[in-house]
Amino acid sequence: MGYLRVSIGRIGRISALALTLGVVAACSGSDKPLTGQRFAIGAADATAVENVVASIRLPRAVSNAEWTNVNGSAQHKIGHVAFANAPTLRWSTDIGTGVGRDTRITSSPVAGGGLVYTMDGSSTLSALSSDGAVAWSLDLTPVGETSDDGAGGGVSYTNGVLYAGTGFGELLAINAASGTILWRRMFEAAIRSTPTSDGRTVFVVTRGDVAYAIDAKNGALEWMQRGATSSTGGIEGGASPAISGGQLVLPFSSGEIIAVRASTGELRWQEGITGARAGTTLAFIGDISGDPVIDGNSVYASNLAGQTVKLNLTSGARSWTLGVGASDAVWPVGGSVFLVSDRAQLMRVNAGNGSVIWSQQLPQYGKPEKRDDMIRYYGPVLAGGLMWVAGRDGQLRGFELEGGQQVTSVEIPGGAAAAPIVVAGVMYILSLDGELHAFQ
Repeated sequence: MGYLRVSIGRIGRISALALTLGVVAACSGSDKPLTGQRFAIGAADATAVENVVASIRLPRAVSNAEWTNVNGSAQHKIGHVAFANAPTLRWSTDIGTGVGRDTRITSSPVAGGGLVYTMDGSSTLSALSSDGAVAWSLDLTPVGETSDDGAGGGVSYTNGVLYAGTGFGELLAINAASGTILWRRMFEAAIRSTPTSDGRTVFVVTRGDVAYAIDAKNGALEWMQRGATSSTGGIEGGASPAISGGQLVLPFSSGEIIAVRASTGELRWQEGITGARAGTTLAFIGDISGDPVIDGNSVYASNLAGQTVKLNLTSGARSWTLGVGASDAVWPVGGSVFLVSDRAQLMRVNAGNGSVIWSQQLPQYGKPEKRDDMIRYYGPVLAGGLMWVAGRDGQLRGFELEGGQQVTSVEIPGGAAAAPIVVAGVMYILSLDGELHAFQ
Protein backbone atom coordinates (compact mmCIF):
# COMPACT_ATOMS: atom_id res chain seq x y z
CA MET A 1 0.00 0.00 0.00
CA GLY A 2 1.90 4.71 -1.41
CA TYR A 3 2.09 8.32 -2.44
CA LEU A 4 4.21 9.84 -5.13
CA ARG A 5 6.67 12.26 -3.68
CA VAL A 6 5.64 14.68 -6.43
CA SER A 7 3.13 14.20 -4.55
CA ILE A 8 0.39 11.82 -5.55
CA GLY A 9 -1.36 9.14 -3.61
CA ARG A 10 -1.13 5.46 -3.48
CA ILE A 11 -4.26 5.79 -1.43
CA GLY A 12 -5.52 8.94 -2.85
CA ARG A 13 -4.64 11.27 -5.60
CA ILE A 14 -3.91 9.18 -8.68
CA SER A 15 -6.74 10.94 -10.50
CA ALA A 16 -5.16 14.26 -9.59
CA LEU A 17 -1.92 13.05 -11.13
CA ALA A 18 -3.61 12.34 -14.43
CA LEU A 19 -5.28 15.75 -14.49
CA THR A 20 -2.26 17.72 -13.33
CA LEU A 21 0.44 16.14 -15.43
CA GLY A 22 -1.60 15.27 -18.50
CA VAL A 23 1.10 12.85 -19.50
CA VAL A 24 0.64 9.89 -21.80
CA ALA A 25 3.79 7.85 -21.62
CA ALA A 26 4.83 4.95 -23.82
CA CYS A 27 7.59 2.39 -23.65
CA SER A 28 10.77 3.56 -25.26
CA GLY A 29 12.11 1.47 -28.08
CA SER A 30 15.44 1.44 -26.28
CA ASP A 31 14.03 -0.20 -23.16
CA LYS A 32 15.49 -3.61 -22.47
CA PRO A 33 12.84 -6.23 -23.37
CA LEU A 34 11.41 -8.19 -20.47
CA THR A 35 11.53 -11.95 -20.44
CA GLY A 36 8.42 -14.03 -19.95
CA GLN A 37 5.07 -14.34 -21.64
CA ARG A 38 2.99 -11.21 -22.31
CA PHE A 39 -0.77 -10.81 -22.37
CA ALA A 40 -2.86 -8.22 -24.18
CA ILE A 41 -5.23 -7.42 -21.33
CA GLY A 42 -3.14 -4.40 -20.37
CA ALA A 43 -3.62 -2.63 -23.69
CA ALA A 44 -4.75 0.98 -23.54
CA ASP A 45 -8.16 0.25 -25.11
CA ALA A 46 -9.41 -1.98 -22.28
CA THR A 47 -9.05 -5.27 -24.13
CA ALA A 48 -11.75 -7.77 -23.15
CA VAL A 49 -10.86 -10.94 -21.29
CA GLU A 50 -12.80 -14.14 -21.91
CA ASN A 51 -13.67 -15.10 -18.35
CA VAL A 52 -13.54 -18.74 -17.31
CA VAL A 53 -15.22 -20.35 -14.32
CA ALA A 54 -12.60 -22.63 -12.79
CA SER A 55 -12.67 -24.62 -9.57
CA ILE A 56 -10.20 -23.77 -6.84
CA ARG A 57 -9.14 -25.71 -3.77
CA LEU A 58 -8.82 -23.40 -0.78
CA PRO A 59 -7.11 -24.17 2.50
CA ARG A 60 -9.44 -24.37 5.48
CA ALA A 61 -10.34 -20.96 6.91
CA VAL A 62 -8.47 -20.45 10.19
CA SER A 63 -9.25 -17.97 12.95
CA ASN A 64 -6.06 -15.95 13.40
CA ALA A 65 -5.02 -14.00 16.51
CA GLU A 66 -2.49 -11.73 14.76
CA TRP A 67 -2.10 -9.63 11.64
CA THR A 68 1.50 -8.48 11.81
CA ASN A 69 2.29 -6.88 8.46
CA VAL A 70 1.09 -6.41 4.89
CA ASN A 71 -1.26 -9.31 3.97
CA GLY A 72 -0.98 -10.52 7.55
CA SER A 73 2.64 -11.67 7.87
CA ALA A 74 6.28 -10.83 7.18
CA GLN A 75 6.02 -12.95 4.00
CA HIS A 76 3.01 -10.82 3.00
CA LYS A 77 0.95 -13.99 2.82
CA ILE A 78 -1.41 -15.35 5.47
CA GLY A 79 -3.63 -17.77 3.51
CA HIS A 80 -7.34 -18.09 4.29
CA VAL A 81 -8.74 -16.51 7.45
CA ALA A 82 -12.13 -17.08 9.07
CA PHE A 83 -14.82 -14.45 8.51
CA ALA A 84 -18.58 -14.22 7.98
CA ASN A 85 -19.72 -13.97 4.36
CA ALA A 86 -22.52 -11.53 5.26
CA PRO A 87 -20.86 -9.08 7.68
CA THR A 88 -22.39 -6.00 9.30
CA LEU A 89 -20.80 -2.95 10.88
CA ARG A 90 -20.16 -3.70 14.55
CA TRP A 91 -18.58 -0.45 15.78
CA SER A 92 -16.60 2.62 14.68
CA THR A 93 -13.94 4.55 16.63
CA ASP A 94 -12.19 7.83 15.84
CA ILE A 95 -8.43 7.19 15.64
CA GLY A 96 -7.31 10.73 14.76
CA THR A 97 -6.52 12.55 11.53
CA GLY A 98 -7.78 11.14 8.26
CA VAL A 99 -6.81 11.79 4.65
CA GLY A 100 -6.76 15.46 3.68
CA ARG A 101 -4.94 18.02 1.60
CA ASP A 102 -1.71 17.62 3.58
CA THR A 103 -2.32 14.38 5.48
CA ARG A 104 -2.32 10.77 4.34
CA ILE A 105 -2.89 7.34 5.80
CA THR A 106 -0.27 5.03 4.31
CA SER A 107 -0.52 1.93 6.51
CA SER A 108 -3.22 -0.63 7.22
CA PRO A 109 -3.83 -1.57 10.86
CA VAL A 110 -1.96 -4.46 12.45
CA ALA A 111 -3.05 -6.63 15.36
CA GLY A 112 -1.62 -8.78 18.14
CA GLY A 113 -1.87 -9.33 21.86
CA GLY A 114 -5.62 -8.73 21.80
CA LEU A 115 -5.29 -5.18 20.43
CA VAL A 116 -5.55 -3.51 17.01
CA TYR A 117 -3.01 -0.80 16.17
CA THR A 118 -3.49 2.12 13.78
CA MET A 119 -1.41 5.01 12.47
CA ASP A 120 -3.38 8.10 11.46
CA GLY A 121 -2.60 10.90 8.99
CA SER A 122 -0.67 12.91 11.59
CA SER A 123 1.69 10.20 12.87
CA THR A 124 -0.38 9.27 15.92
CA LEU A 125 -0.22 5.59 16.85
CA SER A 126 -3.23 4.15 18.70
CA ALA A 127 -4.11 0.81 20.29
CA LEU A 128 -7.75 -0.31 20.39
CA SER A 129 -9.42 -3.24 22.11
CA SER A 130 -11.79 -5.63 20.36
CA ASP A 131 -14.78 -3.51 21.45
CA GLY A 132 -13.34 -0.30 19.97
CA ALA A 133 -12.08 1.29 23.20
CA VAL A 134 -8.78 3.17 22.90
CA ALA A 135 -6.20 1.54 25.20
CA TRP A 136 -3.48 4.11 24.52
CA SER A 137 -2.26 6.57 21.89
CA LEU A 138 1.16 8.01 21.14
CA ASP A 139 2.16 11.02 19.03
CA LEU A 140 5.24 10.03 17.01
CA THR A 141 6.03 13.58 15.86
CA PRO A 142 9.59 14.57 16.92
CA VAL A 143 10.10 17.73 18.96
CA GLY A 144 10.30 20.75 16.68
CA GLU A 145 8.44 19.09 13.79
CA THR A 146 4.87 19.56 12.55
CA SER A 147 2.69 16.44 12.62
CA ASP A 148 1.29 17.01 9.11
CA ASP A 149 4.81 16.88 7.62
CA GLY A 150 5.40 13.23 8.51
CA ALA A 151 3.44 11.42 5.80
CA GLY A 152 4.65 7.95 4.90
CA GLY A 153 5.91 4.95 6.80
CA GLY A 154 3.75 2.46 8.65
CA VAL A 155 3.56 0.08 11.59
CA SER A 156 4.14 -3.66 12.05
CA TYR A 157 3.87 -6.04 15.02
CA THR A 158 6.25 -8.79 16.15
CA ASN A 159 6.40 -10.65 19.48
CA GLY A 160 4.66 -7.97 21.52
CA VAL A 161 6.57 -5.06 20.00
CA LEU A 162 5.40 -2.49 17.45
CA TYR A 163 7.88 -1.13 14.91
CA ALA A 164 6.75 2.22 13.59
CA GLY A 165 8.51 3.98 10.71
CA THR A 166 7.64 7.62 10.05
CA GLY A 167 7.92 10.21 7.33
CA PHE A 168 10.19 12.12 9.71
CA GLY A 169 12.86 9.49 9.11
CA GLU A 170 12.55 7.77 12.47
CA LEU A 171 12.09 4.13 13.46
CA LEU A 172 10.63 3.44 16.89
CA ALA A 173 10.21 0.22 18.88
CA ILE A 174 7.17 0.42 21.16
CA ASN A 175 5.80 -1.92 23.79
CA ALA A 176 2.52 -2.99 22.20
CA ALA A 177 0.67 -3.48 25.49
CA SER A 178 1.57 -0.18 27.16
CA GLY A 179 2.65 2.19 24.38
CA THR A 180 6.04 2.74 26.04
CA ILE A 181 8.87 3.64 23.65
CA LEU A 182 11.68 1.07 23.95
CA TRP A 183 14.11 2.76 21.58
CA ARG A 184 14.15 5.12 18.60
CA ARG A 185 16.57 5.68 15.73
CA MET A 186 16.78 8.53 13.22
CA PHE A 187 17.76 8.05 9.55
CA GLU A 188 18.96 10.45 6.87
CA ALA A 189 15.65 10.27 4.96
CA ALA A 190 11.99 9.47 5.55
CA ILE A 191 10.96 5.85 5.98
CA ARG A 192 8.73 5.25 3.00
CA SER A 193 6.95 2.02 3.92
CA THR A 194 5.99 -0.37 6.71
CA PRO A 195 8.95 -1.90 8.60
CA THR A 196 9.33 -5.69 8.48
CA SER A 197 10.80 -7.83 11.27
CA ASP A 198 11.75 -11.48 11.73
CA GLY A 199 11.85 -11.03 15.52
CA ARG A 200 15.61 -10.50 15.66
CA THR A 201 16.07 -7.73 13.10
CA VAL A 202 13.90 -4.90 11.77
CA PHE A 203 14.18 -4.00 8.08
CA VAL A 204 13.26 -0.60 6.64
CA VAL A 205 13.67 1.22 3.31
CA THR A 206 14.05 4.99 3.27
CA ARG A 207 13.00 7.50 0.65
CA GLY A 208 16.66 7.69 -0.32
CA ASP A 209 16.41 4.07 -1.53
CA VAL A 210 18.63 2.69 1.20
CA ALA A 211 17.64 -0.46 3.09
CA TYR A 212 18.69 -0.85 6.72
CA ALA A 213 18.82 -3.85 9.04
CA ILE A 214 18.36 -2.77 12.66
CA ASP A 215 18.79 -4.86 15.81
CA ALA A 216 15.29 -5.36 17.20
CA LYS A 217 16.51 -5.29 20.82
CA ASN A 218 18.39 -2.00 20.89
CA GLY A 219 18.09 -0.21 17.54
CA ALA A 220 21.74 -0.72 16.56
CA LEU A 221 22.67 -0.81 12.87
CA GLU A 222 23.54 -4.28 11.55
CA TRP A 223 23.97 -3.57 7.84
CA MET A 224 22.73 -1.39 4.98
CA GLN A 225 22.14 -1.91 1.26
CA ARG A 226 21.71 0.79 -1.38
CA GLY A 227 19.23 0.38 -4.21
CA ALA A 228 18.87 2.20 -7.50
CA THR A 229 16.99 5.49 -7.18
CA SER A 230 14.14 6.83 -9.29
CA SER A 231 13.99 10.17 -11.09
CA THR A 232 10.32 10.47 -10.09
CA GLY A 233 11.18 10.32 -6.38
CA GLY A 234 9.11 7.24 -5.55
CA ILE A 235 5.92 6.97 -3.56
CA GLU A 236 5.26 7.56 0.12
CA GLY A 237 3.78 4.55 1.83
CA GLY A 238 5.32 2.37 -0.86
CA ALA A 239 6.10 -1.34 -0.83
CA SER A 240 7.69 -2.90 2.24
CA PRO A 241 10.30 -5.68 2.49
CA ALA A 242 9.24 -9.33 2.69
CA ILE A 243 11.18 -12.09 4.43
CA SER A 244 11.06 -15.89 4.43
CA GLY A 245 13.58 -18.57 5.34
CA GLY A 246 16.38 -16.10 5.97
CA GLN A 247 15.96 -14.46 2.56
CA LEU A 248 14.91 -10.80 2.45
CA VAL A 249 13.28 -9.20 -0.62
CA LEU A 250 13.75 -5.43 -0.85
CA PRO A 251 11.70 -3.16 -3.17
CA PHE A 252 13.01 0.21 -4.41
CA SER A 253 11.53 3.24 -6.15
CA SER A 254 13.40 2.57 -9.41
CA GLY A 255 11.49 -0.70 -9.86
CA GLU A 256 14.50 -2.69 -8.72
CA ILE A 257 14.01 -5.71 -6.46
CA ILE A 258 16.98 -7.01 -4.49
CA ALA A 259 17.17 -10.26 -2.55
CA VAL A 260 19.74 -10.48 0.24
CA ARG A 261 20.67 -12.77 3.07
CA ALA A 262 18.72 -11.31 5.99
CA SER A 263 21.46 -11.91 8.55
CA THR A 264 24.29 -10.23 6.65
CA GLY A 265 22.86 -8.20 3.77
CA GLU A 266 24.84 -10.32 1.29
CA LEU A 267 23.41 -9.85 -2.20
CA ARG A 268 21.74 -12.94 -3.66
CA TRP A 269 20.16 -11.49 -6.81
CA GLN A 270 18.61 -8.36 -8.26
CA GLU A 271 15.89 -7.85 -10.85
CA GLY A 272 14.06 -4.84 -12.24
CA ILE A 273 10.38 -4.45 -13.05
CA THR A 274 10.90 -2.07 -15.94
CA GLY A 275 8.94 -1.03 -18.99
CA ALA A 276 5.30 -0.02 -18.96
CA ARG A 277 1.98 -0.47 -20.68
CA ALA A 278 1.57 2.12 -23.44
CA GLY A 279 -1.22 4.65 -23.17
CA THR A 280 -1.39 5.07 -19.39
CA THR A 281 -0.67 8.28 -17.51
CA LEU A 282 1.07 6.29 -14.79
CA ALA A 283 3.48 4.61 -17.22
CA PHE A 284 6.44 6.67 -16.02
CA ILE A 285 6.10 5.45 -12.40
CA GLY A 286 8.48 2.53 -12.00
CA ASP A 287 8.19 2.26 -8.22
CA ILE A 288 7.28 -1.11 -6.73
CA SER A 289 3.77 -0.37 -5.48
CA GLY A 290 2.43 -3.89 -4.95
CA ASP A 291 4.41 -5.15 -1.95
CA PRO A 292 6.51 -8.23 -2.76
CA VAL A 293 4.74 -11.42 -1.68
CA ILE A 294 6.68 -14.60 -0.91
CA ASP A 295 4.77 -17.82 -1.55
CA GLY A 296 7.00 -20.86 -1.15
CA ASN A 297 9.87 -20.35 -3.59
CA SER A 298 8.06 -17.67 -5.59
CA VAL A 299 8.00 -13.89 -5.30
CA TYR A 300 5.23 -11.72 -6.76
CA ALA A 301 5.55 -7.95 -7.17
CA SER A 302 3.86 -5.15 -9.13
CA ASN A 303 4.40 -1.55 -10.16
CA LEU A 304 1.99 1.24 -11.14
CA ALA A 305 3.26 1.36 -14.71
CA GLY A 306 1.49 -1.82 -15.78
CA GLN A 307 3.71 -4.74 -14.76
CA THR A 308 3.23 -7.69 -12.40
CA VAL A 309 5.88 -10.40 -12.25
CA LYS A 310 6.55 -13.78 -10.71
CA LEU A 311 10.17 -14.45 -9.74
CA ASN A 312 12.06 -17.41 -8.33
CA LEU A 313 12.98 -16.65 -4.70
CA THR A 314 16.26 -18.58 -4.89
CA SER A 315 17.63 -17.26 -8.18
CA GLY A 316 15.53 -14.24 -9.13
CA ALA A 317 14.70 -15.83 -12.49
CA ARG A 318 11.50 -14.49 -13.99
CA SER A 319 8.70 -17.02 -14.51
CA TRP A 320 6.22 -14.69 -16.20
CA THR A 321 5.24 -11.06 -16.72
CA LEU A 322 1.65 -9.83 -16.72
CA GLY A 323 0.81 -6.55 -18.43
CA VAL A 324 -1.12 -5.01 -15.54
CA GLY A 325 0.08 -3.19 -12.46
CA ALA A 326 -1.28 -3.10 -8.93
CA SER A 327 -1.14 -0.72 -5.98
CA ASP A 328 -1.41 -3.39 -3.28
CA ALA A 329 0.07 -6.81 -2.67
CA VAL A 330 -1.34 -9.72 -4.66
CA TRP A 331 -3.01 -12.66 -2.88
CA PRO A 332 -1.72 -16.10 -3.97
CA VAL A 333 -3.84 -19.10 -2.98
CA GLY A 334 -4.89 -22.46 -4.44
CA GLY A 335 -2.71 -22.24 -7.56
CA SER A 336 -4.08 -18.80 -8.47
CA VAL A 337 -3.01 -15.22 -7.85
CA PHE A 338 -5.65 -12.56 -7.13
CA LEU A 339 -5.04 -8.84 -7.53
CA VAL A 340 -6.75 -5.51 -8.07
CA SER A 341 -5.23 -4.03 -11.21
CA ASP A 342 -4.30 -0.44 -11.95
CA ARG A 343 -7.42 -0.40 -14.15
CA ALA A 344 -9.75 -1.22 -11.24
CA GLN A 345 -10.17 -4.88 -12.21
CA LEU A 346 -10.30 -7.71 -9.71
CA MET A 347 -8.36 -10.45 -11.48
CA ARG A 348 -7.64 -14.12 -11.02
CA VAL A 349 -4.44 -15.29 -12.68
CA ASN A 350 -3.00 -18.77 -13.15
CA ALA A 351 -0.01 -18.87 -10.80
CA GLY A 352 1.80 -21.33 -13.04
CA ASN A 353 1.89 -19.41 -16.31
CA GLY A 354 0.41 -15.96 -15.66
CA SER A 355 -2.63 -16.45 -17.88
CA VAL A 356 -5.81 -14.62 -16.89
CA ILE A 357 -8.64 -16.87 -15.68
CA TRP A 358 -11.15 -14.07 -15.14
CA SER A 359 -11.29 -10.32 -14.74
CA GLN A 360 -14.15 -8.39 -13.12
CA GLN A 361 -14.36 -4.67 -13.76
CA LEU A 362 -14.99 -2.50 -10.70
CA PRO A 363 -16.43 1.02 -11.00
CA GLN A 364 -13.53 3.22 -12.11
CA TYR A 365 -14.86 6.71 -11.51
CA GLY A 366 -17.02 8.46 -8.96
CA LYS A 367 -18.30 10.57 -11.86
CA PRO A 368 -18.36 8.14 -14.81
CA GLU A 369 -19.89 10.63 -17.24
CA LYS A 370 -16.84 12.89 -16.81
CA ARG A 371 -14.30 10.12 -16.23
CA ASP A 372 -13.45 12.03 -13.07
CA ASP A 373 -12.81 11.17 -9.41
CA MET A 374 -10.91 7.92 -9.94
CA ILE A 375 -11.82 5.33 -7.30
CA ARG A 376 -8.94 3.77 -5.38
CA TYR A 377 -9.35 0.17 -4.22
CA TYR A 378 -7.55 -1.75 -1.46
CA GLY A 379 -6.89 -5.46 -1.24
CA PRO A 380 -7.81 -8.09 -2.16
CA VAL A 381 -8.10 -10.09 1.08
CA LEU A 382 -9.30 -13.70 1.25
CA ALA A 383 -11.57 -14.28 4.25
CA GLY A 384 -14.50 -16.61 4.86
CA GLY A 385 -14.35 -18.10 1.36
CA LEU A 386 -14.73 -14.75 -0.43
CA MET A 387 -12.25 -12.31 -1.92
CA TRP A 388 -12.85 -8.86 -0.40
CA VAL A 389 -12.05 -5.47 -1.92
CA ALA A 390 -12.48 -2.18 -0.04
CA GLY A 391 -13.05 1.02 -2.01
CA ARG A 392 -12.77 4.74 -1.48
CA ASP A 393 -16.32 4.85 -2.85
CA GLY A 394 -17.52 3.54 0.51
CA GLN A 395 -18.19 -0.06 -0.51
CA LEU A 396 -16.76 -3.33 0.79
CA ARG A 397 -17.35 -5.87 -1.97
CA GLY A 398 -17.18 -9.66 -1.65
CA PHE A 399 -16.52 -11.92 -4.66
CA GLU A 400 -16.70 -15.68 -5.11
CA LEU A 401 -13.42 -17.11 -6.35
CA GLU A 402 -14.34 -19.60 -9.09
CA GLY A 403 -15.89 -17.13 -11.54
CA GLY A 404 -15.33 -13.79 -9.85
CA GLN A 405 -18.97 -12.80 -9.41
CA GLN A 406 -19.76 -10.21 -6.77
CA VAL A 407 -22.04 -11.75 -4.16
CA THR A 408 -22.26 -9.09 -1.44
CA SER A 409 -21.56 -5.45 -0.65
CA VAL A 410 -21.40 -3.57 2.66
CA GLU A 411 -21.16 0.17 3.22
CA ILE A 412 -17.89 1.56 4.61
CA PRO A 413 -18.72 4.88 6.30
CA GLY A 414 -16.32 7.52 5.00
CA GLY A 415 -14.76 5.22 2.38
CA ALA A 416 -11.67 3.02 2.75
CA ALA A 417 -8.20 4.52 3.25
CA ALA A 418 -6.20 1.28 3.43
CA ALA A 419 -6.48 -2.46 2.89
CA PRO A 420 -8.68 -4.45 5.30
CA ILE A 421 -7.25 -6.75 7.94
CA VAL A 422 -9.05 -9.70 9.57
CA VAL A 423 -8.39 -10.91 13.11
CA ALA A 424 -10.42 -13.40 15.17
CA GLY A 425 -13.28 -13.27 12.67
CA VAL A 426 -13.50 -9.46 12.64
CA MET A 427 -12.56 -7.27 9.67
CA TYR A 428 -11.05 -3.86 10.43
CA ILE A 429 -10.95 -1.03 7.89
CA LEU A 430 -9.50 2.47 8.27
CA SER A 431 -11.63 5.19 6.67
CA LEU A 432 -10.66 8.38 4.88
CA ASP A 433 -12.10 10.46 7.73
CA GLY A 434 -9.89 8.79 10.35
CA GLU A 435 -12.17 6.13 11.82
CA LEU A 436 -11.54 2.45 12.41
CA HIS A 437 -14.56 0.34 11.46
CA ALA A 438 -15.10 -3.23 12.70
CA PHE A 439 -17.22 -5.63 10.60
CA GLN A 440 -18.42 -9.02 11.78
